[in-house]
Amino acid sequence: MFHTYLSSLRCSCTTVQSAEDIVSSVADGKLDAVLMDLRFSRVPQERLACIIEKIPPSLMKHTLVITRDAFDAKTNELLVQRSLHTLP
Repeated sequence: MFHTYLSSLRCSCTTVQSAEDIVSSVADGKLDAVLMDLRFSRVPQERLACIIEKIPPSLMKHTLVITRDAFDAKTNELLVQRSLHTLP
């Protein structure tokens, strides 16, 4: 759904399926923004904190995390520290 919407705005989109792919895509440095739709993700909460730590500072204000569950304490602290935008 988001991919279709962003493509209609002529944004280039990269869809990843695993936590490792997220880290790899961010590490490539070719992204202008990050949208993490975790509503159907199988990424464990403790792994999510590690992924968030790898997002470069230049992308922090351009990152949106969407979830249906509450975050664990470590992940929530990282989200607040790094001022990441979230949608519950």
